[in-house]
Amino acid sequence: MDRPVEFFDEFLDHTRFTGPAYVQTIVAYLREKYRDRPPEVIMVIGGDALTFALEHRPELFPAAPVVHLGVLRSTVRSRRALPTDVVGTSMGDDYTATIDQALRWHPRARRLVLVAGTSVQDRVWEARLRQDSARFADRVTIEFLAGLSTIELVRRLKELGPDAVVFTGGFFRDGVGRDFAPRDSAEVIAAAASAPVYGAWSTFLGTGVVGGYMPSFTAMGRDAGLVVNALLAGAPPGSLRLPETAPVALHVDWRQIQRWGIDEKAIPREAVVHFREPTFLEEHRTAAIATLALVPLETALIASLLLERRRRRRAEQQSLQDAAKLAQMDRVNLMGQLAFTLAHEVSTPIAAAINDARAARRFLDTGPAGSGDARTKHPRDRGARAARARGHSTDPWSAGHGAVAAGGHGPRGRGPRGRQARPWASAPSFRTSHAWLRVALHRGR
Repeated sequence: MDRPVEFFDEFLDHTRFTGPAYVQTIVAYLREKYRDRPPEVIMVIGGDALTFALEHRPELFPAAPVVHLGVLRSTVRSRRALPTDVVGTSMGDDYTATIDQALRWHPRARRLVLVAGTSVQDRVWEARLRQDSARFADRVTIEFLAGLSTIELVRRLKELGPDAVVFTGGFFRDGVGRDFAPRDSAEVIAAAASAPVYGAWSTFLGTGVVGGYMPSFTAMGRDAGLVVNALLAGAPPGSLRLPETAPVALHVDWRQIQRWGIDEKAIPREAVVHFREPTFLEEHRTAAIATLALVPLETALIASLLLERRRRRRAEQQSLQDAAKLAQMDRVNLMGQLAFTLAHEVSTPIAAAINDARAARRFLDTGPAGSGDARTKHPRDRGARAARARGHSTDPWSAGHGAVAAGGHGPRGRGPRGRQARPWASAPSFRTSHAWLRVALHRGR
């Protein structure tokens, strides 16, 4: 609806208050309250509210169409025909399907316990239960706990064993006149029973009841809201095409399924499961699928990065090895250059000295032209020639120690003092060359 809609709630409370005086008081109250602001559409919930609206509509709101919700199919069919501006979908139920399903889930059950109250509506339900449960008399023993006080009912339910199954539609009043809402009575029954409890209405879910074939009040409320919107928008009531009865489906409480050990595979696929925590995949299906799709890509990326890291390490190691080899080659090359430099620095002056000595010796051996024997002009040279003529070595080291160059007059080649002649004494030594070098330099000056 595009325009705002105001809602007004009125509770008749017929289960606790009855009688003509009470009804007339409610009629007068509603007539005076909405005299200046009559409703455009009236929605009634339950069979008692529908009966009240049909009986007192002419004196209350004759022009307002009526939409009924939560009215049993049997109540609607009990009336010959509803006015054309009274529309809605009746509420179905299937007690026998719930009991049959309970006995299949508990094949060891031998007792079927049915619980009912003492109010007028409770007596109607009890009569129907006795009629519908008769078909199971050949499978289980049927027991009724009806018209008991709450204390006695709780005691009897606690004494039930594992061979029993309980079914209830709840009750409005117990055996001592204590009033209940059906949901509250179902909660008392489920808390006390030592056997699994099954119910007739979806409002019982969450009280400890396992479940059953039930109409959904949520779905019925949504459908009734669509009808109200259509009527407020100006649609004629007769033009609306509505189903006669709301569908019934199997509703179960997952917590009670686990409590009583019911096999999950035995739950029909079309069943509506309540209070079941979704698995990770059910709750995050899209994210999980995306993650699973990304895992191979991430794995491939990580593998490529590891491979690249391995290649890089190998390249770094090879680079370090090559750098070490180059450094070694540089050191070897440097050592070679140093060795060459040292050899050059050492050998060059020595070679020059040797060449100078040889040149001086040749100069001394030949002498200058026309100068005669240059070696006789120095007293040391004359002594050296005389010593060579006698066969003695000119080596001042050997001469100083009395060694002879060849032969000798001492026994076994010994000198005058009996010392053995050194075999290297007759060979020209560095000292001899040095002596000649000094003579050559002296004469050159």
